[in-house]
Amino acid sequence: MNGWTNSSTWSTSKPLESTEMQNFANYLGSNFPTKKFIILNWEGDNALYQFLNSQNNLPTMLSSGAIDSLYSRYTDWINTRAAAVHTAGKSNVKAGVEFNMSWRAMLSQNTNIIGADCSYASIPHSVVKTVLPSITSNVDYLSFSSYDQIHRILHGTL
Repeated sequence: MNGWTNSSTWSTSKPLESTEMQNFANYLGSNFPTKKFIILNWEGDNALYQFLNSQNNLPTMLSSGAIDSLYSRYTDWINTRAAAVHTAGKSNVKAGVEFNMSWRAMLSQNTNIIGADCSYASIPHSVVKTVLPSITSNVDYLSFSSYDQIHRILHGTL
């Protein structure tokens, strides 16, 4: 499910998402009690950036208010999933959130980074900047996918 992407359906999708995650956490915890699990999203920034202009990755496809709303729903989605995992109450199943474009978040804070592409400095949101400060204590783990850093190394700008 990705009901969070649509503002008109998120309110009806949210309880379904919660039930699905709680059932999944119960299944994993009950059927594999000797294993440890972390349920998390995949490439959080890419999930959000698909709504931006693919040519320059700047937020031109959506208005500023629509982008704020999108990130708010995404944050709510992460919190909903994490709360459901905790409601399941399985000690071997935890909740997490993954981010993968930390470089962009750093650039928006400091455009004096050597090799920085300053066009990223105007990006107002990222999972690091917008979502992480707003997640609840239900999220047990943060996961960094190194895709963004590898890109900088391969292009000689790191």
